[in-house]
Amino acid sequence: MLLPFIILAYKLLPKIVTVISFSLILAIFFALNLALIIEKDIGAIPFFNQDPSEKYFDPDFRFFSEIFVKPWYHFNSYFAGVIISMVYMKFL
Repeated sequence: MLLPFIILAYKLLPKIVTVISFSLILAIFFALNLALIIEKDIGAIPFFNQDPSEKYFDPDFRFFSEIFVKPWYHFNSYFAGVIISMVYMKFL
């Protein structure tokens, strides 16, 4: 959905403005992801619940359910891929 707007900005705006704005957007979403992960404080690995009263180990998948499935978590990967493809198209 965002790709046509990103390519339009890349074609119409001066290159330095495009690079700075894309870098700022990428940095903002990276900081947002980092803040969300730090705020939740649940880690990224499904550690097992090691409560001695329980007889079995129960995996904890809160990271996946509370952070990983949210769309803003994946925006950095999408946006970085678009930027890399633009660089690839420019020098090809």
